[in-house]
Amino acid sequence: MASGSTKAVVAAICANSFLTVVKFVGFLMSGSASMLSEAIHSFSDSANQGLLLLGIHRSKKGPTESHPYGHGRERYVWGLISAVGIFFLGCGLTIYHGVHGLMHPSSPDNIGLALIIFLVAAILEGWTLLVAIREIRIAADADGMTFREYIREGSDPMAVAVLLEDGAAELGVILAACCLGMTQVTGDARWDAAGSIVVGVILGSVAIYLMFRCSDMLIGKAAPEAAQTRLKKVLDESSLVESTTGLKATVQGADSIRFKVEVDFAGEELARRYVEELAARDSETLSRWEKQCGSREELLVFLAEYSEDLMRFLGTEVDELERKIRLAVPKAKHIDIEVDAGSED
Repeated sequence: MASGSTKAVVAAICANSFLTVVKFVGFLMSGSASMLSEAIHSFSDSANQGLLLLGIHRSKKGPTESHPYGHGRERYVWGLISAVGIFFLGCGLTIYHGVHGLMHPSSPDNIGLALIIFLVAAILEGWTLLVAIREIRIAADADGMTFREYIREGSDPMAVAVLLEDGAAELGVILAACCLGMTQVTGDARWDAAGSIVVGVILGSVAIYLMFRCSDMLIGKAAPEAAQTRLKKVLDESSLVESTTGLKATVQGADSIRFKVEVDFAGEELARRYVEELAARDSETLSRWEKQCGSREELLVFLAEYSEDLMRFLGTEVDELERKIRLAVPKAKHIDIEVDAGSED
């Protein structure tokens, strides 16, 4: 979804940058509080989507010595910064301006021109909204999730942020135009000021939602249930795996999941596979072992018992090693130890 979120963010930046200029010009010509709020709204969206694009770019950096698991979660940092910006810059300024308009109402000029600008804005915001919807549907299908599930639980909040911002912008434009129209009909400038406050409330709601989403990801949210189910299915279908415990899957980035599980291997199946592999690789050694055990069946029985004991012993040694690590480094709460299969000479 990384490339999809990039498309959605770039499309939104282009549209909102253009609308920022148009709406500010519209405000200067009309003096409409709703138009100024929408101009601030578009400027806020442009700036914050620029932060989202920066986050997407930086999250693509690979692992380093200082960040061994990569920088996948950095996009959530910038997403959180973006949400805070929406709250204070977008929500705060527009509500302040709306309240000021209620206390000191001033009738706008050139309302017809302002409504035309709102119409253009609605068309452009609708286009970027459709782009975001399309990209989220693609990502949701790839993750085996519904559109709504991806909005709530998807691993990439960037396209979701664009979707919510553009949805809020589209709704804000419509409501602002309605309030400006009411000012034209009633002659009461407070309708225009109320439109500014409504836009601010919408922005604040979107910002708070995004703050919670990004914070959740930064803390370490569990991978989507559909992904965990597929992971568990792979293990359950393996004849080599007898049982699994302690399965944990967390979102590491928009395109990565960190997965940990304790596996009890089937000694008999392990022995059978080893004998088949040895027959193809070193039949002479296999023949010598069969003679020593009496037959291949006896060899399989011996290897199965040996494999079970070896797996049990290895598990005990790993547990002891983890205990010693925690004594030496008490902050090591989660330890993943993998067996190095080595390589043949």
